[in-house]
Amino acid sequence: DWPHVELSAALAARLLNGQSVSLTSSAARPGAVRVYGPEHGFLGLGELDTAQKLKPRRLLAAIARLVTLPTSG
Repeated sequence: DWPHVELSAALAARLLNGQSVSLTSSAARPGAVRVYGPEHGFLGLGELDTAQKLKPRRLLAAIARLVTLPTSG
């Protein structure tokens, strides 16, 4: 069973656009992790480093179309 991380909608959108995201707290250890977005939706797999930075590895394309970037202002 792989460790997992759960992301907010904003972080999920950034990750699905290929960007790395910094996590403020995670119980997961560095290495491969399952990534979940809002409402526990599975997004794919990521790689967590020792600085708690999550990099996308294998993400589900169908999910990427469903998550939109939050608007500011």
